[in-house]
Amino acid sequence: HKKTIKVVIGLLPDEVTVASAVESKKELNQFAIVVSGLTAEQREQLDLSKHGVLVQSVDKGPASSVGIQKGDVILRIQNNVIRDVADFDKIVKELPAGQSIAVLIQRRGSPIFLALKIK
Repeated sequence: HKKTIKVVIGLLPDEVTVASAVESKKELNQFAIVVSGLTAEQREQLDLSKHGVLVQSVDKGPASSVGIQKGDVILRIQNNVIRDVADFDKIVKELPAGQSIAVLIQRRGSPIFLALKIK
């Protein structure tokens, strides 16, 4: 019994490797998103100063319901500047449930304010 299988050989982009590494240790926060820090190269490419975290994935939850997408950069939550992932985790953990939270993101070079309701 003989079977023919077509195979395409090629390199996967680095982004896939990074995303799967982030996914494997994913623990959802109140926003139901996974974020990562930005490299100096990404900051330059996105024309960002020294703050902000990159949205790696968005699960169904508060962030997806207001339109936060993979690739957005979260710059502020309420009046708090988000410098890195540790800042993001600390601030999100302390957010009160049942309130609307002001979130400043950057998408494709444009700042956008969103009102996100924490459950």
